[in-house]
Amino acid sequence: MTSDQFDEPRALAAVCRVQTVVSIHGARGKEAVVYLGGLDHRLRTHLIAALRGAGFEAAPDPSPARQGMGKTNICNRGRSGRGVQFELPVGMRKQLFDPIAPQIWVPNALFLLFVGVMREALEHYPRL
Repeated sequence: MTSDQFDEPRALAAVCRVQTVVSIHGARGKEAVVYLGGLDHRLRTHLIAALRGAGFEAAPDPSPARQGMGKTNICNRGRSGRGVQFELPVGMRKQLFDPIAPQIWVPNALFLLFVGVMREALEHYPRL
C-alpha cells in the first residue's frame, strides 16, 4: 500500500485534527541520506536546511514514486492540505540504529541528534 492509499481510520481521524502532518517512511537503498517530499515546499526546505546544518545529507526526494505530492497522501491530509514526507533509505536507517541481536536494533546517538534537530526545526518554524 502506498501513502496515497493509506486508509487506517484512527490515523486519518488524527491527521485531520492537525494543521500540518509530517510522516516518516522507510525506503529501499543503500544511501545514507534523508529524502523529503510532500506539498509543503516551504517547510520541506526549512527541514532540509536544518538537517544539513547538523551534518546530515538531506535532499528533495528524486524518486517520482516517493515525492508525497498526492492530495490523498497521509502527509497532505492535515487541515492545511500540505505536509512533509520523510523517506529514510536502509543506508540511513543503519546509521541511526545499532544492532544488538538479530532483528533487534536500538536508536543510537545519531538518531537522538536527528530527532533533536527535527524537534528544534519544527518548534522554531515560522508560521505564516
